[in-house]
Amino acid sequence: MVISIDVRAFSSGLPSRIDELDQSQALSPRDGITKMRRAKTDRITSGCYAESLRDCDGRPLSREHYISESLLERFGKSFTVDGFPWLSTARKMTPKVLQAKILCERHNNALSPLDTSIARFYDVLAGVHKGINVGNHEFNGADIERWALKVLLGLAMSGNLRGVDGRRARAHDLPAQYLRILFDEEAMPVGCGLYYVGDPIDNVDAGLLDISVNHYPLGHANAGEVFGITIKLLRFQFVVSVMARIEVKTQRIWYRPGEFCFGAPPLGRIALQWTPPSKVSLVLGF
Repeated sequence: MVISIDVRAFSSGLPSRIDELDQSQALSPRDGITKMRRAKTDRITSGCYAESLRDCDGRPLSREHYISESLLERFGKSFTVDGFPWLSTARKMTPKVLQAKILCERHNNALSPLDTSIARFYDVLAGVHKGINVGNHEFNGADIERWALKVLLGLAMSGNLRGVDGRRARAHDLPAQYLRILFDEEAMPVGCGLYYVGDPIDNVDAGLLDISVNHYPLGHANAGEVFGITIKLLRFQFVVSVMARIEVKTQRIWYRPGEFCFGAPPLGRIALQWTPPSKVSLVLGF
């Protein structure tokens, strides 16, 4: 499944939004912590996909945008979407369409900082894409990974991603490890997480946000099962694997790069903080 969203409607307000990313924001890579800060509730909200953690608020389900509303709003009041199983052809829609009652309010609120982080990340990429000198910006790399995992779980629990048997996923189907990673209770397994794909992307329109769910291929012991998700955003492409180390011999890939420098002369820099720190620095032509 490949979901495509036309982002070319995003045109106004960008320079001022970049300017508004002041130094305190640009250098605050921990703004996306998702770990619960209040005492564990030992409650369950039926239908919340994090119910197995037994830390719900016990109230009715809230609506969750499985693709961040703060990101979708960057693309205009409406945008063209294709690729969902319930779409026979591309269609214009608003952010309100891409939501479902899949989280209790407590867990929904805990994930909100990830939406803020990815929207800010997009603003920086969009500024570079338009030739604006965006300056230096730092992000917590694990938050970008968690955001991708949030999208993957949201697609599954909203019914947009079916299992190998064709059945819709239920909360108890989600591996508890995924939820512990998402809510910052556990680190990604060694070798899993974000891989930047550096080769040119064939037939990719830079005006699209593409989201691809990665499955093990035929012949693999786990053929058909999901192992990760690929995000293509303004020519910036990365894969987040939550089950296995990625080994691709035909493409240039880097595991958890620590720095991206854009353009020559430079138009800006994104630094990703990791534990342990990464020494990989990449120069990207945008």
